[in-house]
Amino acid sequence: MKRIFAALTALTLVFALASCAENGGSEAAGRQRTATVFAMDTFVTVTAYCGDETLEKVGRLVTELDGRLSRTKADSDIGRLNASGTDGAAVSGETAALLKEALAYCAESGGVFDITVAPLTDLWDVAGKAAGGSPTLPSSDEIADAMLRVGYEYLTVEGSEARFSCDGMSCDLGGIAKGYAADKAVELLKADGVSSALLQVGSSIYVLGEKPDGSAYTVGVRDPEGAASEYIGTLPLKDKYITSSGDYERYFELDGARYCHIFDAFTGLPVDNDLRSVTVVTDSGARGDYLSTALFCLGLENAVRMCREENISALFITKDRRVYTVGADFEAFTLTSGDYTYEN
Repeated sequence: MKRIFAALTALTLVFALASCAENGGSEAAGRQRTATVFAMDTFVTVTAYCGDETLEKVGRLVTELDGRLSRTKADSDIGRLNASGTDGAAVSGETAALLKEALAYCAESGGVFDITVAPLTDLWDVAGKAAGGSPTLPSSDEIADAMLRVGYEYLTVEGSEARFSCDGMSCDLGGIAKGYAADKAVELLKADGVSSALLQVGSSIYVLGEKPDGSAYTVGVRDPEGAASEYIGTLPLKDKYITSSGDYERYFELDGARYCHIFDAFTGLPVDNDLRSVTVVTDSGARGDYLSTALFCLGLENAVRMCREENISALFITKDRRVYTVGADFEAFTLTSGDYTYEN
């Protein structure tokens, strides 16, 4: 736990957390408040001028969503779905809607993003090996067997019932649930009258409004080759999400090769291309989660093409330390690290 907390402390230093003001009454709120809870296998931190009750409500919200969407909790909607086989399981209306949204993203990406890769996640156990387990590689037969149980098109949602059409399948919403939780938390903050805040859910940040002096918040883009507190450049943001995915978050190394926690649904292998990380700016946390993952899986050339065709704002960091940006939201990006070359 000490190691995890230290990582959180370093991570939050990347983001410029200045004073936030509650709409119509920072005096009543008293002072800037920060609260952190552990949910969805990550830390959720909100910093704002607001009452303690608002922060407590954000904490309860993300904890409740974790209990509903986590695949590691047997009594969650996703836990029950994964245990149901082809019998199907009744889920909440909110979970059904999120599953449909996730399946739409799977289809949009042509299967590059796939919420049914859980059999591969379990087989490779990247997180366990990264945490000190013995690094070993699955056999080709084991990978082929797991691949028989992967395919988003074999998961259907009708009304409040979700069902797999193949035995042994399982669903993992980890690639979208954190962003979805951020969306709901932002809705709560706005409903409570908060007009200036920073919300961090794992690698996703939402910037609400401006600083009290009217200037923009500035967010640092993490250096995937450095410590969690190091960044390659900065970007001013307002009322936007910024979300990153890459091979530096959870991985293990064996015989000089790096195996990350993001999987290629077509090969059954951890993604390995010319990218080290992808950062996107979006209006939706859930879509930001999806896009950062899908673009990372595509590799630089295909990802840049997708961004230009679909008007997506993204920043790419390659393994040979080059930085590329696409889209209007990154026009104000400033490279501050001399270890990287800005190609734009």
